[in-house]
Amino acid sequence: MLLVITFFSCSKSQKDPDVTPDKSQPALTAKINGADYNLAATDFTSTYYTADGDNVKALQTTANLDASGSKLVFFISDLKSGSVNLSKKAGTSLNPGNPTLKVNATTATAPPVQTYVQYINGGNIYFANSGSITVTINANTATVSWNIVFKDAAGKDFASNGSYTAANFANNTKPKTQIVDPTPVSAKPTIESISPQQGKYNDTVTITGVNYSQVLTDNVVKFNGVDAVVKTATPTRLRVLVPLTGTTGNISLKVKNSETVNGPVFTYVTLPNLTDVKPTEGRAGDIVTITGINFSSNPADIVVNFDNAIGTIVTATTTQVTVKVPAGLKAGAFVRLTISIKGIKSASVSTYLIDAPYPTLNWESLTSIPRLQKINQMIHMGSTLLITGGNNASFLYYSADGKTYSDVASNLPFNKSKKLTINVLKAYKSAYYISTNLGIAKSTNGIYWTKLTPETTAPDTGFTGITITNNYVAVVSGNRLYRSTNGGNSWTRTNISVPGASLNYTTAITDSYSSNNFFAVDTSKNYTSKEEKLFYRSTDNGVTWEATKGYTGIYYYNLGYKDFLAAASYSVFCAFSYKGAAQTEGSQHLYRSTNKGDSWTQVGTEACNVIKADSATVAYGSQTFNLSNNDGVDFKSYPMPAGYTLGGIEFTNTYYYIMGFNTAGDRKIFRAAR
Repeated sequence: MLLVITFFSCSKSQKDPDVTPDKSQPALTAKINGADYNLAATDFTSTYYTADGDNVKALQTTANLDASGSKLVFFISDLKSGSVNLSKKAGTSLNPGNPTLKVNATTATAPPVQTYVQYINGGNIYFANSGSITVTINANTATVSWNIVFKDAAGKDFASNGSYTAANFANNTKPKTQIVDPTPVSAKPTIESISPQQGKYNDTVTITGVNYSQVLTDNVVKFNGVDAVVKTATPTRLRVLVPLTGTTGNISLKVKNSETVNGPVFTYVTLPNLTDVKPTEGRAGDIVTITGINFSSNPADIVVNFDNAIGTIVTATTTQVTVKVPAGLKAGAFVRLTISIKGIKSASVSTYLIDAPYPTLNWESLTSIPRLQKINQMIHMGSTLLITGGNNASFLYYSADGKTYSDVASNLPFNKSKKLTINVLKAYKSAYYISTNLGIAKSTNGIYWTKLTPETTAPDTGFTGITITNNYVAVVSGNRLYRSTNGGNSWTRTNISVPGASLNYTTAITDSYSSNNFFAVDTSKNYTSKEEKLFYRSTDNGVTWEATKGYTGIYYYNLGYKDFLAAASYSVFCAFSYKGAAQTEGSQHLYRSTNKGDSWTQVGTEACNVIKADSATVAYGSQTFNLSNNDGVDFKSYPMPAGYTLGGIEFTNTYYYIMGFNTAGDRKIFRAAR
């Protein structure tokens, strides 16, 4: 008896001192499936399990990860310094065990609970199926680190690593008889986890657990009380379809005559629906506005895909999201645009055209041509260019290289005894065309010209507008349309009827959606009459015409602004000023129509001296050079060379050419590489 008392006394006097944790550092740090956690010592508890005469001690630690109830539970069945390799937890879907063997066992002693790590999140329960735990014991402090792998109901692995320090772990001691196995091997069905935890009608949900029947109808699965169809079944996994009339609530399961067990909550989601995207094209860094229903005001819930690339969410409401176009998409490609809310993809999709990035323009000064007017016409074919004035000009400058120019007007095949006035220059692929007060002519090189005679009885008939698409050439004079299908070698005359108008300026648009569309205006006495004008269109190459619903305004064609009407790939552009606006030279602005002239939208606020379009490339301006490479959806403004005002535009495959004039009277040609 004395010896026992003496031993107790010695043991008590040598008890390890309490350790006060360092509160400036987190006591637990963890990364779980990419999410980081840093917990104080007060955020987790440890229980130390002992038994008299048993040198094997156990430690259970439960960490409360967040306010939603997520937890990380460690059970170490033999607490000592060293490493433990985890095995699949018995009684789980990864290691169901055999309840029959347990029942027939000859010993009544319950087997020891194995070491495990349990992760609880959103009602789902996961057990680590591989990895290791390392324990370091120092007096009354245990430091535990881990590097482990879990598997979700969909079969996807996710990792966790970290460490925690349990100071004074022996302060909360319980007998080992109170250890509770969370997954004892039994014949009862369980629900460990479901994936996904939210979805819509007819989605497939995977349920994991134990003691399921491979006979589909033996497994009764309900979504908040509504029966679901079981598609496939194994002893540890069910795949079921979300029922139509179910509501958000717990998933329950009954197998044959078992008790009903409840699992995590499944949330029914309303499909997001995309109704509008503006604009429908752009480039990396542009902002796109997506309108619809059932979005989220939390940007973190939203993913907008441009094919496989993900845009950056800028703003978000339940009905509208703005997103920045991601980099790396191929210019000219139509990409699939989708929006997903909390992982649920919209039922509707849209397409988005990726435009090429705008170039950096560095203007190169080429040459001054004193005879040029303030506003001029420029046209090209290949690497050659032609330039003439806009207001009753009689000169025609030719350049083979864009740098040096010579006047070739004397080569024009018109009556030399009459005064020449050049009206319009046009080009299409392999030929130049020119309309004048003395007729029209064609050239395949810009130097030598052949006269064309649409009206053989009056070869010197003058024309203004001329339209060329491939070898189809059309000119309009009053109520007469002259057409050629062979580049002007022969002509067909058709009388056209446009009540109250005399069409004399035309342009064309030819594309996959609206081929053979011609557009025309009546420029006669337009500036002096100060009248708003109807806009006219033809869908049969100019044979028949109709007035559009959209009024244009006052054109300044008669003052030399010849490049005031142009057609791009899918849009028509016209420069005018509305009646009632400032009706002075320089007050005209650019307008765009995307419905063939039925309505017009003003482009920018800058006055428009000239407008040029070729396919999707559009340029206009006066004080600046404004460029669009997406059919006028948007424009980038570039400064003009210092001191110069824009008076002409043309673009070749390699250069943007401009003509500029200044207050000192200089008329100069510039270019910048495309």
